[in-house]
Amino acid sequence: MNPSRSDKTPKHGACRVTFTDGKLSATGRYMNGKKVGAWKYYFRSGPLRASGKYPGDELIGPWKWFREQGELQQTGGFKD
Repeated sequence: MNPSRSDKTPKHGACRVTFTDGKLSATGRYMNGKKVGAWKYYFRSGPLRASGKYPGDELIGPWKWFREQGELQQTGGFKD
């Protein structure tokens, strides 16, 4: 799925977002135009940058952020 579609229908299903150079930027799912479930964000160089969940287009629950070398930088939570 390409989130930069030109039609106005809500995004729905698996999503793969890329940087302008084609490298992976994020993966996740949409349901009726809202981010849902587990999402992962990546550095342009490839390693995981952050991971967490969107129950309904909002950051909810625990998230993890990583340094570009792969070490855990921090964890944090968002209120329900």
